[in-house]
Amino acid sequence: MAEKNTRIVLGKEIPVRFSFLQAHEPKEYTNEDTGEKTMKYSVSILIPKESKKDIALFNEHVELLMAEHFKGKTGNTLKLPLRDGDEEADEKGEAYKGHYFFNCSSKLKPAVVGTEIDEFTNKLKGLSSDEIKSGDYGRISVNLFHFVGKQKGIGVGMGNIQKTKDGEALGNQRSADDDFGDLSDGFAD
Repeated sequence: MAEKNTRIVLGKEIPVRFSFLQAHEPKEYTNEDTGEKTMKYSVSILIPKESKKDIALFNEHVELLMAEHFKGKTGNTLKLPLRDGDEEADEKGEAYKGHYFFNCSSKLKPAVVGTEIDEFTNKLKGLSSDEIKSGDYGRISVNLFHFVGKQKGIGVGMGNIQKTKDGEALGNQRSADDDFGDLSDGFAD
């Protein structure tokens, strides 16, 4: 039987992709049930559809929690976290095609690390907000849980993040070099 919360790591074989990454500074969210405002860290995780092991692992834990907490109810009456990016690519963007995705958040700041080991501590080196962006690839630990309120379903809590490789930036964010790099360095008097 599943525990109340179920922690899993995704991206072990095929990296997941990070979208709408809010891992260094929290953002304000409003609880749909209570209207309460909370500061949270968050990310949307894109799992490539060819990542069969991650998809099976995720779905297995969702099904365990559904059986334990929502006996007899189906996904039609419950809010489930995993969505099909092909069905929502028009709204979410081209990067979502060929992926399943889910959103996750946490009130606690996640550890954000790379793949390098610090020679003094012998632990993975942390990454600053300048070293990871929406569009990069890696691994994430998540915590699946059930919830009951105006809606019932399975939610996903954000755990720690490991960036394993750079990806093309997602969103409309442009660098200052993109905007100003080809302009002369002086102004006319």
